[in-house]
Amino acid sequence: MVVYDLIEFSKVLRKRLLTARTDDIAKEIAIEIKCATHPDGKLLTVLEKDKVIKYIKYNPVNDGSGRIVLQETDNSEFLKLVAIVDSIVRSGK
Repeated sequence: MVVYDLIEFSKVLRKRLLTARTDDIAKEIAIEIKCATHPDGKLLTVLEKDKVIKYIKYNPVNDGSGRIVLQETDNSEFLKLVAIVDSIVRSGK
């Protein structure tokens, strides 16, 4: 998948994970993150992948001030799925 905006990419993935809360969907999302590229064909950097995972976990919201506010999710089942995504992206599987 070509990524133009990390936040928008993260929101799409977050919505999928919230809609279908399964380990299989978490694994699919991890693979999408690992294979995501910039428009020039380069893979996302480790830092960018970390940001995507953080944005999935904390749901970034623009508060109108030009800054991004991160809102923590308090759903432990959702956070377990985010941890699966994170571990797969970091592991190199």
